[in-house]
Amino acid sequence: MAEFDGLTNQKKYQAQLKQFFSTAESGFRGGLGFSYGYSALLAYNTYQDTVFLEYAEESWRLGRAYTLSSNDISTGKNANKDFTISESCRSQTMVGGSFWSMDNEQGDIVGLASGTFLVLSALLSKATSDPIYAAAANESAQFIRAHLVNSDNVVLDSISADTNKSCSSGSGIYPYNSGLLLQGLAILKNDDDMDQSYQDIFFGAVTSQTWQGNDGVISYSDSPGGKPNGDAAMIQALLEICHRNDTPTDQRSFARDYLGVQKYNAVLDQATVSGSGIYGSSWTGPPGTTFDANAQYNALSILIGAISLTDEPKSTPTIQVTGTPTISSAQESSSNNDAVIGGTVGGGVVLVLATVAGVVFVRRRKKKAPRYRQPGNHIDALAREMSESYIPSRGRASSFVAPIRPSDAPVDTESNQSTGGIQSSDVPSGKSPSLVHLEPPTPAEHLSLPQRAHSDLSTAQLVHLLNQRLNPADDTPPEYHQN
Repeated sequence: MAEFDGLTNQKKYQAQLKQFFSTAESGFRGGLGFSYGYSALLAYNTYQDTVFLEYAEESWRLGRAYTLSSNDISTGKNANKDFTISESCRSQTMVGGSFWSMDNEQGDIVGLASGTFLVLSALLSKATSDPIYAAAANESAQFIRAHLVNSDNVVLDSISADTNKSCSSGSGIYPYNSGLLLQGLAILKNDDDMDQSYQDIFFGAVTSQTWQGNDGVISYSDSPGGKPNGDAAMIQALLEICHRNDTPTDQRSFARDYLGVQKYNAVLDQATVSGSGIYGSSWTGPPGTTFDANAQYNALSILIGAISLTDEPKSTPTIQVTGTPTISSAQESSSNNDAVIGGTVGGGVVLVLATVAGVVFVRRRKKKAPRYRQPGNHIDALAREMSESYIPSRGRASSFVAPIRPSDAPVDTESNQSTGGIQSSDVPSGKSPSLVHLEPPTPAEHLSLPQRAHSDLSTAQLVHLLNQRLNPADDTPPEYHQN
């Protein structure tokens, strides 16, 4: 909702979002504290209301208390855990890893927790220029690179910090872990080493066949035999890449085209029934018919992100390897499905708003011909294409990072099958422990979006204005219903 307000230069949802935050348990101890922080910072960037910044910093302090510091490592103790902390695993320090569970006996450091704390710290560093956030972000990035990135430059799920568990690690691979590291590195890449790691993770993320098939659509399952899902964290990472001035043109072009596949081939064509405004969890189909908060949130991530991309220059040449299928450029899209974005996002935001108070915020026209050709084996083709100009340092990263982790997703370590969720109420307040002194990064400026004076218009009018901007043809979105 905050992102939608930002794109339309309004403050329609500001008061409602403040009300939602005020109903959360004090200190965000009830669960999903990092998601509160990330969302609060997005709201702060939109409204410049310091109340949201304070919420983000409160969430960060909670995360800091459950993230291993140099003092924790030297003493072998974390104030919120009842076991001895491993000083190192595979000769690499454990500083910077974040626990997922607040259970004092649970010792798994999870990629989702560490990655979200990385992104939150990096964004707070940019918002406040306080070096403590830059230091925390760098520690988180270094931890994930050292302990969770495999030889394919894909982020694994977890590793135990309990000395009794002998550094046992979880082998689960989910796109949100790589997406969070990629987004954090895109913000942090302030030196050659960090930039190289960013390139490695980007290559690994967009070529991994673990969560995407030959059609290029993101699809993964939380557990064996579970239902397939799309993923908002990977979408946010690629949007971050598209919006940064320091992203190479060819990389930005590919990221835009990859996002286009998720929007057209997946969310609009396969995840929803025309006109319903309801999106299924699977972006490969069948379409959703019953409202699901997580599925709706994942779909909105790409629908709202697509609006921001229309303000950027059109992507340049198609990424193509002779003799192989291609991912077509976004400018090849016909206008009919572009037209539906304005109506779909407006309706989607209100549908989420109707249910969000208890669910969504805490957890976070007819089908036309596809905009992108279904690229039979585009992943392999992309790997060959990118390899011509970039050779990832495979293995190097391993020797050196909002999204919602399902509560029933196993941590998959020998030490414990986590039940997920933040449970303890023992959360310190105030400033976090001292961190090592690292220079804060110098973040690149985001591309600015044109300002539009639409703050006095209704959501219905805004939806139609967005449609007109997105679609030069006569096709219009479905009629907008306020209720």
